[in-house]
Amino acid sequence: MRWIIALVVLAAGLAAGWWMSQAPSSSAPALAEPAAPAAASPATSSAAASSASRGGTAAGIAGLPAAPARARASASWSKEQDELSRRAYAGDGLAAAQWQDVDLTCRALQTQESLKAPGLLNSYFDDDGKRLQQEGRPLPLINPDEHALLLDRRLDLEQRKTLAQQIELRVQQVCSGYVTSSPGDRYALAEVAARSSRKDAFWTFIQQPPFSLDLLLKGSGSPEELTQMRDWTRRAPAMLEQRSTRGDADAVLALGMAYLFGPDTLLPDRVPANFMLNGAVPDDPQQSYGWLSLYLQMNPSTPLSDRVQQWLAQLDDSLSENQREAAQRWAREQRANQALAPLED
Repeated sequence: MRWIIALVVLAAGLAAGWWMSQAPSSSAPALAEPAAPAAASPATSSAAASSASRGGTAAGIAGLPAAPARARASASWSKEQDELSRRAYAGDGLAAAQWQDVDLTCRALQTQESLKAPGLLNSYFDDDGKRLQQEGRPLPLINPDEHALLLDRRLDLEQRKTLAQQIELRVQQVCSGYVTSSPGDRYALAEVAARSSRKDAFWTFIQQPPFSLDLLLKGSGSPEELTQMRDWTRRAPAMLEQRSTRGDADAVLALGMAYLFGPDTLLPDRVPANFMLNGAVPDDPQQSYGWLSLYLQMNPSTPLSDRVQQWLAQLDDSLSENQREAAQRWAREQRANQALAPLED
């Protein structure tokens, strides 16, 4: 799926222009806080003021946006997939994540064939193998043990290629007769999966929202997908904020970067690049300073800490002393509140 992700990166720039013209003027959703003493907002920006005027506050809103309306799932080619969707629409997040694993894999195979792209497992045997070590499995139906074996250069090359052929055969059997899922099913079930205990399903929803591939391949989204994009621009940041209050450092970093970078910003290697999110969230130096400061409090010495320190130094010139102090104070209060609602996954 590495080549698909590259296409999605290109789509992010296209999406950003649409988002900036369609998104509400408030741009940044209010920060979700636990019920205990609410921390002040990291910014007193126009975005926060607009949020307060809609009934929220700069400090937080109660819960996430209402879940998107869910139509009845359309029948698929597979009884197993139909059963997973039935359970998922009833609120089973793990079933939704399993449904999504199959659907993402089969759509990738279908798209590969329509574009006459090289085999999806070829990346294990070329220079992209190094990237796969950092970025993970190219297909959800490849299990972690198989992924590790395919990347293990200590094993005989022919053994690895034989394993790849076996995996490809298995995936093709699962996807035999695949009928393309509807945009409504993909989005609704991806949202259910994102709220499950599977962290990978959450980040799939953030980094590769269901409409992103169609956005590029079709040149534009359908009316239904454009509605999904509007919902996602509110929902994704709010979901990240909710996870951040529970101590998810990756969510904190994603928000700090989203308020700092645009979708077309070229980032250094090993820096997580959430291009779609960066396009949906407008630049706000004070918000970014608050979230990045919180990240450093949570992770004072990680491979990314030095990079975050550099970003904070760059932001210094954009903020007054009062703004920096307010952002740092917010970060300390937010860090103290995280212990009240720990992350369980």
